[in-house]
Amino acid sequence: MKVNLKIISLTLLVIFSLWITDIIIDYAHHGSLDSFLQIIKGRSGDEWISRTTLSGLILLFGFLMSLAIESKKALVKSLQDQETEIRRMFKIAGEALVVLDAKGEVKYWNDGAEFLFRYLQKEALGKEFKHFLGPQSYDLFDEELIRLKKSTPGFKGRTSLILVGRRKDNSEFPCEAIMSWARINQSWLAVVLIHDLTTPIEKEKKLILKEWALNTFPHSLIIINRQGKIISANPASAQLWKIPRQELESKSFIKLWEKEDEVNDFINEVWEKGLQAVRIKALRKDGSRFLALVSASPIKNEEHQKVAILAFIQDITATQDEAQARNLKDHLEQLATNLAVSFINLTPDKVDSEINKALELLGSSLGLDYCYLYLFSSDQKKLVLKSVWHLPPGLRESLPNEIAVNESNSWLEKISQKETHTLSPITPNSPLLNQSPFLKSLTWRDTQAFLAIPLISRQKVLGFLGLEKSSSWQVGDPEIISLLRLVAESIANTLEQKVLEQQLALSLQEKESLLRELHHRIKNNLQFMASLLNLHLRKTKSKKLRQILTESQSRIKSMSLVHESLYSSQDLSGINIAAYISNLVSYLSQAYIPNQEKIQIKIDIEEITVDTNLAIFCGLIINELLSNCFKYAYPEEHLEKLGQPGEIKIKFKTIKNERFQLKVIDNGIGLPSSFDLEKATSVGLRLVNSLVKQYQGTIKIEKNRGTSFTIVGPLKRTNGS
Repeated sequence: MKVNLKIISLTLLVIFSLWITDIIIDYAHHGSLDSFLQIIKGRSGDEWISRTTLSGLILLFGFLMSLAIESKKALVKSLQDQETEIRRMFKIAGEALVVLDAKGEVKYWNDGAEFLFRYLQKEALGKEFKHFLGPQSYDLFDEELIRLKKSTPGFKGRTSLILVGRRKDNSEFPCEAIMSWARINQSWLAVVLIHDLTTPIEKEKKLILKEWALNTFPHSLIIINRQGKIISANPASAQLWKIPRQELESKSFIKLWEKEDEVNDFINEVWEKGLQAVRIKALRKDGSRFLALVSASPIKNEEHQKVAILAFIQDITATQDEAQARNLKDHLEQLATNLAVSFINLTPDKVDSEINKALELLGSSLGLDYCYLYLFSSDQKKLVLKSVWHLPPGLRESLPNEIAVNESNSWLEKISQKETHTLSPITPNSPLLNQSPFLKSLTWRDTQAFLAIPLISRQKVLGFLGLEKSSSWQVGDPEIISLLRLVAESIANTLEQKVLEQQLALSLQEKESLLRELHHRIKNNLQFMASLLNLHLRKTKSKKLRQILTESQSRIKSMSLVHESLYSSQDLSGINIAAYISNLVSYLSQAYIPNQEKIQIKIDIEEITVDTNLAIFCGLIINELLSNCFKYAYPEEHLEKLGQPGEIKIKFKTIKNERFQLKVIDNGIGLPSSFDLEKATSVGLRLVNSLVKQYQGTIKIEKNRGTSFTIVGPLKRTNGS
């Protein structure tokens, strides 16, 4: 139908054109409107033929021109459609397809290239193609590009290269690049088809290697989806939760934890923000729990889309327990030190209340339910409950007031032999409980762990310190036992001192001789301890241990000198502080300074008599500060800088309001500007701070061209301080 319409239209156009042409020719010959009208009215035969011929030629020319225009339009549209189709084919091609100019710069970059090299098109355009190759392929690519430029212009050559590609993450891969030239938009461009040579076998090997790594990894690895459903779990995960692997993989990851809401929020955070970590308690099928450290990050596919989450789970229960045990040991060590200091020269009327405070501190620090003292009666036939602390306060439950010694049991024999007795865990059917009614009563108090530590003073067992806990407790830790024995020894010494002082008070006639004997024995005991430390000091080769033993020995010596002075003095009411400090400084300098010429000590002490409390206080303070100076204040480079021996000054004088002032000044390297005595980590400086507080004194530290410690306190302490 379309062809017929075109023929009819063309015929009508020819007839109309012939008629118009004829009119125009007549008008041209006659040159007037009248003539033109006359020609329209009549024509001769010859004129019609010639005019008709001319009209046909003009029409034919117009028709041919219109055909040429239409043909050109069709050709242009065809080329545009071909270019669009080529670009579409480039874009959707499965392989990487890149178009380069003669300089080797990227002009086109399809989706396959984006996937293979991990660069987006906008990142790649305009860059040299060498940017996407490994350095080992630079020269080969340049040579081939130059060779192609010199090849036949009509075809411009074709070549195939084996290159090393480099992705955006700098990972490299083998590839084949097929290069050929094409004339596009009047320019010769290089079309490069890149094929990844990583074979399916190699990919399969990688998958097998990943599966092997997952199954042999010693810690838990779990892959979950966005909703928390477990996709895969390795054998270590099944062992951690103590269920079969198939059963674990059928569960929701969220149900494996004590707090499901927190885990759900954690999954969302990982999905949105990437790598995250959390500490949380896991819940097993049998109801048991463990503390876990969970680290998780999203898994992305080759198109960089998030498809899952990989979670790494590590049981840190043991690590957490170790940290708690270390903190407990540090706390116990500080507690033992503080108790030993607070019990020094305690008046008899304050002993019971201070021991009760000590039991409370010990019980709360260890998380105990019971903490108590049993002491042997004078006839040694029974143990009597002396002091008790219980949580909650005020309750004693079934704790007996007395324990008969004639009970045939092994645990009391161990106490009598100065051994520690432990019992954990405690079950109602344990045969050990039948040894004693006291042990049987442990079950009535729901006790799960029991520890009895002998109270020893002057090689004599006074009784035992009992500790009970209603939950599990590792009572066999040697360090914990050692620290608790130290606490028990401090309590026993205090009790023994109280007995001695009470005996002294009962006999005024024997007071002086007993007091001298007391000081003599204390002095001998302290010297014996110092000798033991010296024996160990000679045998040990550890520098750190030698330092600890030396410090302990000097502290003992500072207290021993007080009792030696009292024993030698005619007046038991006080001590000549100048003579005491002079003797102490002489001992310390010999112990710490092999070369006496490097450090000089100047003493300015007021000649007065002070009581034993103040003498011991000053002795301990001077011991710690001097030993600290000897160890740290004068390194060799500082002495060279001084150009003279180091100088330490010790001053003591009385001031107004019945107070004293003690100064220890050195010109050493000084303390750090950030130093805070309240936060001091060394045992010595912590002891100084504790002693000053106990003595109701104040301490001032100046850090100008060395260090100056100024301590002010009462000449005599008030009762109970």
